[in-house]
Amino acid sequence: MVISAAPFDGDSLASGTILTKYIQSLGFETLHYFPREISAKEKEFLGWLPYFEEITFGDTRQFFEKGKDSTTLVTVDGRDKIQFYDYKNEKLPPPDFTNISTILRMHHHTLPDNDITKNLVGGAEYSSTSEVILTHIIPREFINHQLANCGYAGIVDDTGNFQWNFTSQTLSVASWLCTFGIDAPSISSWVMHVRDEEFYKALSYAVERIHYYPEIRTILLPLSKEEQIKDKLTPEFNKSLIAAFNTELAKRIRGYDRGILLLEQDKHVKVTGRGQSTNKISLAELLRPVGSLGKGHFNATDFETKQDFGPIEQKIIKVVKRALGVDS
Repeated sequence: MVISAAPFDGDSLASGTILTKYIQSLGFETLHYFPREISAKEKEFLGWLPYFEEITFGDTRQFFEKGKDSTTLVTVDGRDKIQFYDYKNEKLPPPDFTNISTILRMHHHTLPDNDITKNLVGGAEYSSTSEVILTHIIPREFINHQLANCGYAGIVDDTGNFQWNFTSQTLSVASWLCTFGIDAPSISSWVMHVRDEEFYKALSYAVERIHYYPEIRTILLPLSKEEQIKDKLTPEFNKSLIAAFNTELAKRIRGYDRGILLLEQDKHVKVTGRGQSTNKISLAELLRPVGSLGKGHFNATDFETKQDFGPIEQKIIKVVKRALGVDS
């Protein structure tokens, strides 16, 4: 079984698809799962990917039940255990990963010390899990036009269409995929540039509420639960807000190396941070004092922390000042 990690993105689905098709070609019965149901909007976003209809969307807890240890699990993309089952369904306990006899992880992240397995392929030096799989797992002769489309989409998604987190090796893999006659400009447009009306409404909303801290070259966007209720923000709008902040603000304002969004939710605070190429501090490590577990990329981290929302912005400012050696 292959599980593509949540959240819903092109690299997770594409790398899982390529790996699933390859394992099936070797004669093994293989299921490809994404660990929660998806919305119509999400399906519209990535439903054009080849073999999308072969992915099963839903909770994966049943595969971790005791007695089902004959399954070999391959996790692709993702950092945390909660990305491989529907953790928002709190009516059920978390799955027991030790019930699976063999777990392999394909990834491009900094992983926790107590990860679900020591059987790893990849690392944070890669642009995407698609690059990892195409470089180390899949024979080149196996790739066809449809799988090349998948691989290119995965790389485009995680590099922001070759704006960040890529190397000469990434470009070499992408160039090779283009030899299969893929429509690279259209893929880039579908993944990165075609946005709906709500995305731009969310972007406008975020622009008006950013807090600028030029002395530490950082922007913050704190949104309390009270403010979200007052402005009638929906969960779907918040998804667009996070996407707009991460892609259009956190990494695009001259003179500001990083952006951090703080979204108060019912039982926790969701924190998402992104950095420009000028950022010289690992965001995952930087934000450990406010709840990060040190996982993610150098310029990208997402986590949830259970603490009071009120003081968290000032905590982050102090943490960044300390890291930069700026006097408080």
